[in-house]
Formats: sequence, C-alpha cells, structure tokens
Amino acid sequence: QPVVSRRPSFTAAGVRGSQAVLVQLPIGANGGDVAAGTRPDVPLSVASVSELVSRIGVGRFQVFAMIALLGFPLSEGADMLTIGSLARALQMEWGLSNLQAGALASSSFIGLAIGTYGSGYIADVKGRRAAILSSYFGMAFIGASSSMAAGFRTMLVLRFLNGAAAGLGVPAASAMLTEVVPMERRAVFFVFLQVSYTIGELYACLGLLIYVPDLADPTRWRAVSNWASVPSVVFLLLAVAWLQESAQWLVATGRIAEGTAVLHQ
Repeated sequence: QPVVSRRPSFTAAGVRGSQAVLVQLPIGANGGDVAAGTRPDVPLSVASVSELVSRIGVGRFQVFAMIALLGFPLSEGADMLTIGSLARALQMEWGLSNLQAGALASSSFIGLAIGTYGSGYIADVKGRRAAILSSYFGMAFIGASSSMAAGFRTMLVLRFLNGAAAGLGVPAASAMLTEVVPMERRAVFFVFLQVSYTIGELYACLGLLIYVPDLADPTRWRAVSNWASVPSVVFLLLAVAWLQESAQWLVATGRIAEGTAVLHQ
C-alpha cells in the first residue's frame, strides 16, 4: 500500500523461491501518483524494475553512472586517433614495411570485433559491472604495456588485446545505461556518450601536439602511448567508486535483495 511520508513511496513484492520479499521503493519528484499506473504488491520482475526506474527518475545515481561510462568512447576515440601516428613512428624506428604498419592498426579493430562479440555473454553471466571494470582494467594495463613493447610481434599482440578489452566494455556500457536511465531520458544520455568520443579525439590531439608537434619524431611514441592510456586509468577508478550493478540484471538473475538495494540508491 502507499505509505504516507515526506518522500512519496510505494511497496512492491519480490519473489525469490518460496519467500516473498516486500520492499519499499522511492518515487522521484516526477514520479506522480502511485495509483496511476503502478500496482503495489506485485512480483518484482525485469519489467517492473524498468517501470520503477522510470518513476524514480534521474538523479545522482544516473549521473554518476553516466560519468563512469563516458570512458569507453573517450578512450576509444583517443586510441583510434593515435594509432596512425604510432604506426608511422614504429615504421621509421623499427623499419617496418607498409604491410606491418597497417597490420598494427588493423589488429586493434579485429580485437574490437572479437571483444564486442564476447561482451554480451560475459555481461549476462558475470554482470554488467564486472564486464565494464574488466574492460577498463584491460585497456589501462595493456595500453601502458604497449609503451614498453620491444618489437613488432609484441606490439601486434598488445594492439589486438587492447582492442579486445575495449570491445568487452562497449556493449556492457550501453546495456547498463539503458537499464539505469528512464526511457524518456536515454536519448540525452546517449548523446553524451557520442560527444565523449570526440572529446577523446581532442585529448589525443593535445597529446600529439605536446609530444610530436611535427608528427615526424619517431622517438616519442612511448610517451604518446602512455598519454592515450591515461583516460582508462582515470575512468577505472571512477567506475570502481561510483558504478553499481544494474538492478535489472540482479533481478533477472534472482538476486532480488541486491536489486532492490540498488533501486533505493
């Protein structure tokens, strides 16, 4: 039943096995009347979680989640812009052929495709947050390791793994944003994701301007590689601190109590 309090709220029942779990869920300022569309004391399901998210509205939880997820397009934009300069620098320093230089750039896209293909399975089994944190960690660690590569084969493998790590997180981040943001606000949040890709490219341009302003010095590629990996480290820390698991995924996997705890936030 609706509860009379200073903050509007309603009750919903979550069923786990043979036990019914009653939870009191808050309604945001724009949530409206409980009786107008939401029936209390019904089983908590993925569909009802989506409705609750829409009624709770946008708050600090969604803003923090969006900021933590901005790192994927931003890091990808920075990486895609710097790979061309890195390939040219390595071609001059290591004496690579045109085919080898092109393979360095192509390996990232091949890894991105494979990582994206496997992301759905991992995000469904282990959770959206686990896939996102693993992706950030992989991009940060592999990106920093790329600056220490001593030869073509090592760099080729690292570029492939970096692309795979990026691909692991992009679909999971999209799913997470879809599940935590009310439907009527999703377009705005996804615009921010698209804009962050351009910000990542501008960030990469700044790094190139600092380290190789003439785009001809083949000795500064290690510094450029480290520069491109910084966003992954920063957003990994933000995701660890701010990003919670999707309530929809928790409810879908039977973790009702954890899902309702996330909804309370």
